[in-house]
Amino acid sequence: MEQYLLMQDSNSPCLVIVDTVNGRYAVRNADTTGLTFSNGEEALAWIQQNWHSNLFVNPEEYSHLIQAIQQELISS
Repeated sequence: MEQYLLMQDSNSPCLVIVDTVNGRYAVRNADTTGLTFSNGEEALAWIQQNWHSNLFVNPEEYSHLIQAIQQELISS
């Protein structure tokens, strides 16, 4: 799963990768810095601790992102 989200204060979208098949777990922030994680649970925890729905142009996209990650982790 790869998902882009646009933060209110940036023209560059954030990118979240939770790929359980290939073992890729990463986040690219709006400032284009990135983080990699050992597993999807770590990525999800970081997102929930550091990002909040009010940071995004469309706050519902954040909720959809959390749900998509949780679903990806359940199906793996």
